[in-house]
Amino acid sequence: MEWKLVSVVPERQKLKIQGVNVWSQKWNAVKNETAYVKDPSFNQPFTFQVYTMINDGVVIKFAVGEFSNAIWGFYVMTED
Repeated sequence: MEWKLVSVVPERQKLKIQGVNVWSQKWNAVKNETAYVKDPSFNQPFTFQVYTMINDGVVIKFAVGEFSNAIWGFYVMTED
């Protein structure tokens, strides 16, 4: 399993993961879990925190962090 890029977006730009706008939900940090990802533009490695958000009883897990000031990368786990 590895982390797959969902999108790189400016802060507060609408982005949905599994149909849910990430900026409208509370993020809950997953204790002691991080994702090792690469910036898609420059291939630079980053370590991002893993979070969950809950929507209608469904837990959505994702990793997110800032590549640069107010530019966020969102990733989800894939089995590829």
